Amino acid sequence: MHEIGNNIGKDEGCLKRGAHKRGKIWTAFLAAVVLLGTSMLNASAATLHILGTAPGSNDLQENCEILLIADNKTGAVLSEKNAAQEVTLIGGTVRWMVALTAVDHLELSEEVTLEAADLEPFQGNRKIGLRAGQTLTVRDLLAAMMVDCAQDAAVALANKAAQKAGADDFVALMNEKAAELGMKDTTFKNATGALDSGQVTTANDQLLLARALYANEDLSEILSLSSYTMESDNRNLPSSIRNFLTIMDPQEDDYNSLIQAASRGSGSETTYIAARAKNDQNDLTILFWAGSTSVSASYSLLEDFCSQYMGIQMLDVSGQVEELAAGVTATVSGKEVSGWTPIVKSITAAAYPDFELDMAQLRLTADAESVKEENGTATMTARLTYGETEIGSVVLQAVSQEASAQTSPAAPPQSPAVSQPASETEQSSGGNGGAGWILITLAAAVVAGAVIVLGKFLQKKIK
Repeated sequence: MHEIGNNIGKDEGCLKRGAHKRGKIWTAFLAAVVLLGTSMLNASAATLHILGTAPGSNDLQENCEILLIADNKTGAVLSEKNAAQEVTLIGGTVRWMVALTAVDHLELSEEVTLEAADLEPFQGNRKIGLRAGQTLTVRDLLAAMMVDCAQDAAVALANKAAQKAGADDFVALMNEKAAELGMKDTTFKNATGALDSGQVTTANDQLLLARALYANEDLSEILSLSSYTMESDNRNLPSSIRNFLTIMDPQEDDYNSLIQAASRGSGSETTYIAARAKNDQNDLTILFWAGSTSVSASYSLLEDFCSQYMGIQMLDVSGQVEELAAGVTATVSGKEVSGWTPIVKSITAAAYPDFELDMAQLRLTADAESVKEENGTATMTARLTYGETEIGSVVLQAVSQEASAQTSPAAPPQSPAVSQPASETEQSSGGNGGAGWILITLAAAVVAGAVIVLGKFLQKKIK
């Protein structure tokens, strides 16, 4: 395993004051919906092969032992290397989870008075100077922990959140949160990010954690700060703090305006960088473990990744795929079926800047072994390629003539030897030929109705 040390990051988040309990229930529900959607995207899409020529070096992966670059808008993975490999977890992203867990139990505007016990047990080497008797807002503690990377703030925040939650072990709450987010290969052992045997993660899990932070507006705001002014006035504490990461500080030579969130960890042999790079066109999460302990070299590599991937464009090839699908033929129950249509109507391909699509190089190759038929509706998968580059898989469907006739009794008779696809209207409206999709739609409606009823019931119980 690779050791990750002194990882540095920034983060924060909150639920709005007011209908606090209800807000948390609905926020949790919405988060679950977002995570479900993300999981569905991730489950259906492998690493995208990007069309065109990269503006930078194509061998950047060679500089990384582990790499994961993902598009936050679409959920697409743009580049991946050993993303499921287990690594020791130390530092800033541990404190990201502290923040994410703490705000489930504390309000950002809430004031807390520190006691001596709130500052123990301390693990680490970086402090902002917290002392018993000081009164700070939760927001101040979060900023101290995430912007200034103060580990004493992490300890205080963890203890206060555990007290509010009525829990004896805040780290157990962190692991519960990790499980909730689907971080199945991550185990937390402490709240400061200090080296601890058995505290491990993967790049895949770190992506889930990062996206959970981005999904909270308050977290995203703190994550993007280059400096922070303390809300509380305490002796022996600074009135303002600057981001400890020079890549996030405009006053430093390493500053990169594209980076909206970052965490760094340096081990004995590797440096771990977790970053969010964002502009008007792209929103990416970049995670990599480089085989170097040089911070400047790692920041330079991050800049190279930004140069190569921030100009990625997502091309809508839906129309071209529909044309190609219409020309596909396959044998279904001994009959030749043509006129297939893609089930998913929105199909995109990733391309580097200045790439121009040549329709003649786009190919759709059906997998005859994947053909399935039920109630007159046939489905199969097909490989979508551009030249020698594979874009991905597309699921096609065709409705038999008999099934179409049942939905359109007045239609003129067709030869029973030829199966015809349903029209766009017939597919969208259902009919017996689309019975499977009707059942799916009805099931979705039932689930949605159940969620609404459950939400109203919970609201009444909480009032």
